[in-house]
Amino acid sequence: MQMTTRLLVIKAGDRDNLPRTKGAALSGLTPGVNEQRAFTLVELLVVIAIIAILAAILMPVLHAAQEKAKQSTCLNNMKQLELCYNMYVQDNNDNLPLNFTSTALTTPGNWIQGQCNQQDGTSGSGDVADYNIRTSALYPYNQQAKIYVCPSVTRLIGPVDGSQASLARQKSGITVPINALVPQVRSCSINYSMGGNSAQSSAGPWNITAQGEGPWNSYGKMSSILATRVSDEMVFAQEAESSLSDGCFAMFPMDYASPINSWFNEPGNRHDNGENFSFADGHVEYWHWVNQDIASLQNASADSTGQGDGGQGTSLTANAPYTDLYRVEAAAATIP
Repeated sequence: MQMTTRLLVIKAGDRDNLPRTKGAALSGLTPGVNEQRAFTLVELLVVIAIIAILAAILMPVLHAAQEKAKQSTCLNNMKQLELCYNMYVQDNNDNLPLNFTSTALTTPGNWIQGQCNQQDGTSGSGDVADYNIRTSALYPYNQQAKIYVCPSVTRLIGPVDGSQASLARQKSGITVPINALVPQVRSCSINYSMGGNSAQSSAGPWNITAQGEGPWNSYGKMSSILATRVSDEMVFAQEAESSLSDGCFAMFPMDYASPINSWFNEPGNRHDNGENFSFADGHVEYWHWVNQDIASLQNASADSTGQGDGGQGTSLTANAPYTDLYRVEAAAATIP
């Protein structure tokens, strides 16, 4: 008997039309059993490595974007404060609000109340809460205490004693735990040549000398600034967290004949090696520090809690070159 072998030829597109059991058999699968394939260890490690690489690339970008947003918020806060400042001047016969409050805790017309010494949280006890801000001359023009502090400030002050906690509760309605560290509520100060204080003539110049220099030029009325250098005269400065004391940002005057190469108070350094300032004509600026002078000063003077951006609150010899120092000095005051 002769046997004939028959070949089954199925076109590529016809297999899908066969009964399910025949189609599965032709594909090498057991009928009724679904095909499942897990990741191999090598494939899993490759996926993890790719995710890690993407995270390493994206995290600095996301951090930079976050810091840029904080810088913009800080700049907007400075703009709001400058608007408050100028509205106060318009409502008070061209007089600038008082500055450098000394120990006058309730002197009317101070741009910020209290001694505001946040070096250790024990002096100017109101700084454990925001009631010194709420009772200040500028607060009625924008009743948002948060505009007085940079969003990048992370420094905590304290510890808070019983009298501070009681006073904070009494005046602000805020319960502050005793012996607690609390967030710093203010990071800005006003150029010391703007306004004077209750013990000084509002007309200026102040009777202040330092290192044989003085008296320093100062202003009591906005009109005296408008006649000279309104767009160059600094008003608000973001100050180094630990050097922040009274409401005054003090700088030695710019003496072009014999420059003073020392910081009196130190500006902040919170926004990619730079800081924000406002000026008497109402505009605000971000200044990028062009050398390492400020960074080196502040890194060398961290506070007792290990937080903040430094600042000694005393005169510190600057590091050459003096580009940043002279720029800030020139915006603060000059020898008459």
